Amino acid sequence: MNFRGALERGANITFAAHRVLAWVATQNQESALQLALFEFYFGEAIKTTDPEVLGEKAIEMGLDGDTAGAIARSDQCRMKFERQSNTSMREE
Repeated sequence: MNFRGALERGANITFAAHRVLAWVATQNQESALQLALFEFYFGEAIKTTDPEVLGEKAIEMGLDGDTAGAIARSDQCRMKFERQSNTSMREE
């Protein structure tokens, strides 16, 4: 595992990445994107909240980058992820 960028990055709200992951799961490519985003976030300190970054990664995977970017910018699934986030924070 590559954590060389861990000290450089700040905390980011990753709802955009999670929305794109939910869409990519419908394309049966969720694991590949999870690994790529993990490397970006922890290894390279690249913001996974950036719709352009998410779109470029989708293109590399053979998916529609415009769709990934649009999903990242949308409020699609926002309430679902916020509820999950709030629930897990209370459980800690």
